[in-house]
Amino acid sequence: MRRRIYFLTPDLRVTRTIIDELRAAKFVDEQHIGVIARDDITLEDVPESTLLQSSDVKEGAGYGVAYGGVVGLVAGLVAVAIPPLGLVLGGGILAGVLGGASFGAIVGGLIGSYAPNRELKEFQGAIKRGEILVLVDALNEHVDEIKELVRSKHSEVKFGGVEPHDPAFP
Repeated sequence: MRRRIYFLTPDLRVTRTIIDELRAAKFVDEQHIGVIARDDITLEDVPESTLLQSSDVKEGAGYGVAYGGVVGLVAGLVAVAIPPLGLVLGGGILAGVLGGASFGAIVGGLIGSYAPNRELKEFQGAIKRGEILVLVDALNEHVDEIKELVRSKHSEVKFGGVEPHDPAFP
């Protein structure tokens, strides 16, 4: 299980150094590191955040499954309750739930992909001031080691917290 750790760095030099130290310590692969910065800061040789890290696609898909499943359940119940349709659509309830949940996941995920990640809202002011947000998706057993590594070598870095749940990708 992975958890996301947030660090705010003052500049690109410190960001690169931290990423190199994490790679050298073999705590995380580059695919589990993302960087978010102001648009005018060129992130040439650091891993930029992915759509899953910077948007609410996972949350949107989850809501879409829930709401779509409920709408599909109601539609399936209505279809079965109407006598002529009930005979033809014996599996209408299950089909309605599965169809509604699937459709809801797709639509919700698409909508969520355009919404900024709610977890990042508290960092927007710092990013606008020129600080760089580093997201590290680490295995539970490495979270404390990573925090200690960064704190011990970089007093200028602000620790932004740890998400209590799994990030959007493994």
